[in-house]
Amino acid sequence: MNDAATATFLEAVAMDLQRQLGPAGAVEDVRLEQVWGGHLAIVATIRVAGEDLVIGGTGENILAAYAALRQSVPQPVLESAFIQVVDA
Repeated sequence: MNDAATATFLEAVAMDLQRQLGPAGAVEDVRLEQVWGGHLAIVATIRVAGEDLVIGGTGENILAAYAALRQSVPQPVLESAFIQVVDA
């Protein structure tokens, strides 16, 4: 993937993450990183309940990293909702 294609893909990732978060959170940043063994990681900073959280997904290619990232999105939203219920 060239730089322009990667940037376009990461913009689409940010929009998809925002759709998953809904009103519970906001996507602050999405970036691509090279990690061990030639794998790639997509790392996102999201704001949920006033806190910045970092989530990520790693894979052998950008699509595998994206699939892993998508699976990690519900956890911080559910944790935040649970804490809000407990604190209420």
